[in-house]
Amino acid sequence: MKKYVLLGIVSLFAVSAMAQSVNGQVGRKTGKVADVVTNQVVPMNTVIAKPVTSINKQGMAVTIVPTGGTSANAYGLYNGGKTALWADANLNAVAFFHRAPGTPGSGYVQADLSKDGGATWTGNLGPVYSPDNSVHFNARYPQGLIYNPTGNTNPNNAYYFNFSATLDASNGGSWGGVGYGTYKIDSSSIKQGSLTTAGNIYHNVPSGLTVAGGKIFGADASFPTGTFTSYNDTLNVYKGIFNTTTQEFDLTVGQIPFYCSGADSLTTLEKEFPVDVKIAFNPTNPNIGYLGMAAHTSISLVPEEGYYPVVIKTTDGGATWGAPIPVPLKNLGDLVSSSFITDTELNDLFPGLTRPDLWFRTSFEMDLVVDGNGNPHVIVNVFPGDNGRGLTAFSVYGTGDPKAIFDIWSPDGGITWDAKMLGRTMTFRGTFADISEDTRPQAATTPDGSKIFVSWIDTDTNTFVGVTDNINPDIWCVGFDPVNDKVTPVKNITSGTAADGAAYMGTMSEFVFGTTGTYKIPLAYQDFDPAAPTTVATFYYVDGATFTDADFTTSIAEPDRNIVSVSQNYPNPFTGSTSIDVSLAASSNMILKVNNLMGQTVYSKDFGFVTAGRHKVDFGTDLNTGIYTYTVQAGNTMVTKKMIVR
Repeated sequence: MKKYVLLGIVSLFAVSAMAQSVNGQVGRKTGKVADVVTNQVVPMNTVIAKPVTSINKQGMAVTIVPTGGTSANAYGLYNGGKTALWADANLNAVAFFHRAPGTPGSGYVQADLSKDGGATWTGNLGPVYSPDNSVHFNARYPQGLIYNPTGNTNPNNAYYFNFSATLDASNGGSWGGVGYGTYKIDSSSIKQGSLTTAGNIYHNVPSGLTVAGGKIFGADASFPTGTFTSYNDTLNVYKGIFNTTTQEFDLTVGQIPFYCSGADSLTTLEKEFPVDVKIAFNPTNPNIGYLGMAAHTSISLVPEEGYYPVVIKTTDGGATWGAPIPVPLKNLGDLVSSSFITDTELNDLFPGLTRPDLWFRTSFEMDLVVDGNGNPHVIVNVFPGDNGRGLTAFSVYGTGDPKAIFDIWSPDGGITWDAKMLGRTMTFRGTFADISEDTRPQAATTPDGSKIFVSWIDTDTNTFVGVTDNINPDIWCVGFDPVNDKVTPVKNITSGTAADGAAYMGTMSEFVFGTTGTYKIPLAYQDFDPAAPTTVATFYYVDGATFTDADFTTSIAEPDRNIVSVSQNYPNPFTGSTSIDVSLAASSNMILKVNNLMGQTVYSKDFGFVTAGRHKVDFGTDLNTGIYTYTVQAGNTMVTKKMIVR
């Protein structure tokens, strides 16, 4: 694999993403949504029994378990993957944090808890944060984790810590501060606090939260007006130190200069800023940590091609931070190989360009973990860049381009960088009334940092034929062993379960259960009416998502996902001949068959061994007028669609 060696470039880096769709181009999402809240009486907690287990399409025994938690609406969990789910292997406990239902009110934060590794749950605990409309204001986009004191093995002696944006109006409009709470799981101690705008410290929607070395760390970007038009080239880094006397975290905020360049074609309202800032530390050495984000720091470094990863490193547990390290994607590993863009796709999409000419860009969401060797892993969905096609600045082609989840990682602590493709994605963005969601790439490690696991949400277009947007999401997972450079097959965890095509806003814990042999991946999602996100949302835990050491192979093999997509034939109806586009995730034999309505095969062609990527297929010249089906088979996958001959 090729590696990119950094040349000591110092460009000075954070938060949420925004977007419009123009002629197939997809830009940043519309960002924050503030809705009406009602604050009423706290309901009694409910214990939810474990339902019946089902076997998913991978042959994996998966149970969809209600956490017992509900929210007044779906807004709390959308807008990118944050730290909403947290697993602690020492306690065999999992906690999920969310906004409350109409009672006590959606400005509150509650927690759902399992003390048996996710099998059974108690829901709507707390509230772990309560607004009082004077000091502590209504919470939005809550994050949370379990803080476990050193040596403790009893969940009741551990603490919840939650961290949210609040509507204190200190940044202009309704947005402003952050609220936080420290809640002992046995309910014997409940403390909360808040930070509001002071001096030049402006709070936004924190998108990063973790615990390391007994301290809490969070991150966001500084926006003085509470909108995305006035980023002031500064990151906020929050640090909380547990106070054993008061049994709460004393939270402070520091700032790091981080400059983002604006492309020449951007308007004033589109001033560039970093998106989706995350923070993570080495699980075995908390002195080593990183801030990570997707950003654009220099047009001279990368032209107007959109975002690329940037990391900032600490070697003293977050006391000080180094210079930003930008990681342009142009020459990294799998990005320049045929596993991402095939020769056919290269010729179709970028005629006249060779591989060394291509630029690449990230999407608007990412995640960050650090392995046990202290090396950062930026998990992100990657697209080809503009490459002269005239994209609107900082937009992507959400449907037409090849796209894949990558691990952009450094094997030597941030000096050199490589890219590992973890899986092709079939769709990108799904829209549900006034909110939308992308693929939400998220990452987790084993407690010792020896294995990396990655999840994302994607609509299986082989199952949901004719669907091109991410409106029927499943949760997909893959594992990566960075020491031995081995990966697992991509697994669709929720296919064939009660969550099939409905794992909305899927989320993942930063840590998994298990260090050797078998690894259990904590996952959760919300269920709601996609046409009415203002109605009640219900939360579910995905129990039984497992990988073993035997799953780690030398390359990604996806026998059940050979076909990424098969287009509707064009033109349709047609006279003479028609065409289809077939995209393969892996090289395999490919066959096309055309049947009449009696099921009789009237045309068949064996293409032999076909490489991964996109292929155009022409056929239909000998067909009589009528209605037919055409079936593409590649490996173990078949996709069938209808067509009309005039």
